[in-house]
Amino acid sequence: MQEWGRGEALSGKVDAYPKPIVPVNISFRPQRTSELIGVEYDNTEIQDILTRLGCEVNCISIPWEVKAPTYRPDLEREVDLIEEVVRVNGYDKIPIAETSKVVLTGQDDPAHTIRRKVEDILVGQGFFQALSLSMWNPEPRLDPPGMPEGVLLGNPVTDEMRFMQGSVLPPLFRAAAANFERGDRDLRLFETTRTFHSGKPDDPRTWERRVVAGLMTGRRRPQGWETSKESIDFFDLKSVLEILATRLSLDNYHINCYALDTSGLLAGELTIAGNKAGSFGIWPKSICASLDIEAEVAWFELDMGVMVNHQKTGFRFEPLPKFPIAWRDLAIVVDNDVSYADLAATIRESAGDLLTSLWPFDVFISDKLGSGKKSVAVRLEFLHPDRSLDTSEVEGFIQNVLSSLQHKHSAVLR
Repeated sequence: MQEWGRGEALSGKVDAYPKPIVPVNISFRPQRTSELIGVEYDNTEIQDILTRLGCEVNCISIPWEVKAPTYRPDLEREVDLIEEVVRVNGYDKIPIAETSKVVLTGQDDPAHTIRRKVEDILVGQGFFQALSLSMWNPEPRLDPPGMPEGVLLGNPVTDEMRFMQGSVLPPLFRAAAANFERGDRDLRLFETTRTFHSGKPDDPRTWERRVVAGLMTGRRRPQGWETSKESIDFFDLKSVLEILATRLSLDNYHINCYALDTSGLLAGELTIAGNKAGSFGIWPKSICASLDIEAEVAWFELDMGVMVNHQKTGFRFEPLPKFPIAWRDLAIVVDNDVSYADLAATIRESAGDLLTSLWPFDVFISDKLGSGKKSVAVRLEFLHPDRSLDTSEVEGFIQNVLSSLQHKHSAVLR
């Protein structure tokens, strides 16, 4: 190197050893070999095999202390030593078992259970389950407004997959548009999957949610000679949410509609015990037409993590009633801005513990009722578990209800 390469020889030595290799000490239980393999191995034989492999074996006490040679970096754990003992001793010496017994233990996963329940409920409501990729690329020409981008990937697979999805609605909407273009105009699609969200400045880690999202468009019911051609509306969407919440036994849920403009754009949220569990709404035809769907599209996206934490427990069986149900129909005139949810809450508070069911069956709006007024007809059912109710008792319940409705909502019996 000095003669031909013009190198310069220096005195002393230079060691370029980046990281010294330290022998690994492994705690080893010789009886574990027989327990794991199912064949009896002699401790003397095990010690001999490990020694011949270059290991230093200290077998004074149990567990043994085994120091693996530095040229065997694959020996790190007890199971690695067991594998070497079995290999050297011979795999052919392990007898073939004619029977096998495996003890299976498991624990119920609430997240998995609620996901399967949600899928069964939506399929029962006429929805078809979709499956889309978790990576996507926002495209204003194809996606509904207001959709979150998600999390930008540092090394995307393609330009069409630059983001981890922040919502399931864009791929569902694109699937609906593709079906609509092929002539399938009555659609109910849903998907259960994960969405991804960027962290906050104080915690930049990406986090994810397990959600269920769905779309509805077209006619309310499948085409048939006896069915109408009415399109879906807010009440069809609300019905799906009500069925989901009821079948899942969600505790103290509310469906709140908080935006409605002249174009037909509607939005709302589902809350459970005061916690937001998801959003829903309707995109009007004026928005969807530019996105290749010539119809209104109802949608929802719910957080299954919130739902699984707010399910009722402690159900008990109640025998079928032995006595007749006493029912009354009331037509109540209130202001248009009074919601049925508020009326129902007041009725349940004032009717007493014997009220078993309550539901509306008619809404009537006319100038004869007065400006800004509507009539809501409801049916109340009362039941005593031990005897028949007298007419006077039921009338007393009704008077309490009417008094509370008049006090809280200025309601008048029609």
